[in-house]
Amino acid sequence: MDRGTNSLDILTGRVYPLRLGFVGVVNRSQEDTAGSKPIADALAHEAEFFRSHPVYRTIQQHCGTATLAKLLNQVLMQHIRDHLPTIKTKINALISQTEQELASYGRMGPADAASNASRLLKMVTVFASEFTSSIEGTGAEMSTAELCGGARLYYIFNDIFASGLDSVNPTANLTNSDIRTAIRNSTGPRASLFVPEIAFQLLVKPQIRSLEPPAQRCVQLAYEELMKVGLSCGNNEMRRYPRLHAKVMEV
Repeated sequence: MDRGTNSLDILTGRVYPLRLGFVGVVNRSQEDTAGSKPIADALAHEAEFFRSHPVYRTIQQHCGTATLAKLLNQVLMQHIRDHLPTIKTKINALISQTEQELASYGRMGPADAASNASRLLKMVTVFASEFTSSIEGTGAEMSTAELCGGARLYYIFNDIFASGLDSVNPTANLTNSDIRTAIRNSTGPRASLFVPEIAFQLLVKPQIRSLEPPAQRCVQLAYEELMKVGLSCGNNEMRRYPRLHAKVMEV
């Protein structure tokens, strides 16, 4: 602030009242910084300034860098005291949760071939059991919000796939003239009482090809549902081995 002015009203809270109040300090000037004035000398100059100033000496106990540091330290300590119990409670809860998760992974014994093979067999068996239960609808946890597992597969085959087949016209682009011409072409110069096999295949193949889109759609939906079931299976122990879990999902 400029020389010849004072901020007593502000420092005493008569202009802007603050709950913690104001603390007046004297910072080093640009000249002091350029001249590398020691911090100790700057603090001594600050103390002398407030002690000898005709206005500020009445509130010198509330001014100075040392007073500001003390006040900030008190605020910090009070903040720590207020929030430390909550933080401690959260940490204890996380420790308990983590210990329970760790216990669910099972005990880690010596890494020998026999124990590893046994653990691998157990993890794959648990995965297969959960996968089968999800498909058969006998799992312990089943969704009530949407179809899943075997019920979803049943819906895909009996509703989506069936409606896709119903939408296909089996005689599209096939007329009696086409059938007659195909029979004649396959018999050559001879007459025939029956539809030759070559003519039958020639007529049926394009119609069978029209069944391909709904069949591919059915396969894709069934595959996606099986992958979804697979991702929801497997205990925590298998998830400790991401490459194993990825390989099982690939199979």
